[in-house]
Amino acid sequence: YNKVQVLIVGAGPAGLANAIQLKVLKPHIDVCVIDKSADLGNHNLSGAVLEAEPLHTLLDSATPGWQDSELAKDVLAKKV
Repeated sequence: YNKVQVLIVGAGPAGLANAIQLKVLKPHIDVCVIDKSADLGNHNLSGAVLEAEPLHTLLDSATPGWQDSELAKDVLAKKV
């Protein structure tokens, strides 16, 4: 594609669900899904659940000191 109406970055569950729902609601729209993996699902199959660093950066900007809250301490103490 050189030009597309909707570009969805990430072929994980949310990206694919978004693309499918968009095509159901508006079948005439050009949709392109791109992903960093060579094949669909590779990131999910790798065992990676969440890349924490971008989330920490976002939360630090939105709510300074968030890690000191009781809820954050409880969640961060849990292991997957």
